Amino acid sequence: AVGNSATCIAQGFFIQVGFAVPYYNASLCMLYLCTIRYSMEPKYFARQIEPFLHVWSLGYPLATAVACVTLDLFDASNEKFCWIGDRYEVFALAFSGA
Repeated sequence: AVGNSATCIAQGFFIQVGFAVPYYNASLCMLYLCTIRYSMEPKYFARQIEPFLHVWSLGYPLATAVACVTLDLFDASNEKFCWIGDRYEVFALAFSGA
């Protein structure tokens, strides 16, 4: 990777926050499943389920990105981009949602 430590941390942070995209896609799938297949009222879904999906979709990627910055886990060990370093493989698996 090209750049300095600060740009590496910034890139890793935004890659980690980018995991919100597939989580939001999964949330939309949940909405369609509950509405179409199980005939759930949209108001019920909006009040009872949607708040948890927003917290999960935004909160988990943001919290793990902040944790990675705080724990200094981002580095350029794979030479192509900056993300969680090879020596922290356990964190990479846990924080990617895999």
